[in-house]
Amino acid sequence: MFLKTASFLVGLAHVGLMNLTSTPVTTQQQAILVGTKAAHTIYSGIVDFNRLSFTKIEDMGDEWYVWFTEPPIAPTTEENGFIKCTARLGGGPEIRINKATGKIIEWRLTK
Repeated sequence: MFLKTASFLVGLAHVGLMNLTSTPVTTQQQAILVGTKAAHTIYSGIVDFNRLSFTKIEDMGDEWYVWFTEPPIAPTTEENGFIKCTARLGGGPEIRINKATGKIIEWRLTK
């Protein structure tokens, strides 16, 4: 538990340094890079990024939302013709980035 807490605190300090040297983030690709770096820095000892490798991004006007989830499970057709859809409930890191400054303004783990 101590190592996870220490890793988290070091990650927060690293994000603080990232914010000191940030530049505007104008494209989705830039937002994904910044969000991925921040998420891995903050949650490296807490989250299994091999399982939560699917990155989603949303343009929210003045901010980018970058978050990580499990890849979707494709629907399957059973022998009786029934189409089975499986939802994965659960989440991962969510990072909010200010477009104009490139600063990380919020991070959290979604449920």
